[in-house]
Amino acid sequence: MMARMNGAIVGHGRDPHARPIAVFDSGVGGLTVLHELLVRLPREDFIYLGDTARFPYGQRSPEEIERFAAEIAEELLHRQAKLLVVACNSATSAALPSLSARMRQTTLGVDVMGVVRPEALRAVAATRSGRIGLLATPTTVASGAYEQAVAAVAVRGPVSDAGFDHPGG
Repeated sequence: MMARMNGAIVGHGRDPHARPIAVFDSGVGGLTVLHELLVRLPREDFIYLGDTARFPYGQRSPEEIERFAAEIAEELLHRQAKLLVVACNSATSAALPSLSARMRQTTLGVDVMGVVRPEALRAVAATRSGRIGLLATPTTVASGAYEQAVAAVAVRGPVSDAGFDHPGG
């Protein structure tokens, strides 16, 4: 699924600030992230790509998800995105480091953001006991991405996964 929000796809010769922010997910769950971005950044243009052809990502290998994310990023760069938002936990966990490295190699100045760190920060802020539960796909849990993100903000206490065996992305 590909959608343009608030205008046309911007060409190469335009002001970089006028380019759209690209959001992608393995399906339609990332539309909640897009909604929040639309609310908080009403003057921005957005492109959303939901990879429903290869959904779900949650039980795929990290290498396969990384390949999918790289393909999607290339498509979104072709559409002149100024920022990539990976709105999928599995793709963030498996591909964010390689996507960030790839974007540093381009001359386009495109940053990449995932959802794990912001979600971990909210969980740390919300916990009273220092314990955080994680309801996630096997790929996300196995990556250790949430444990690393929580540790980076110095919370005390373990992150406990719920053993959720959701097939989604």
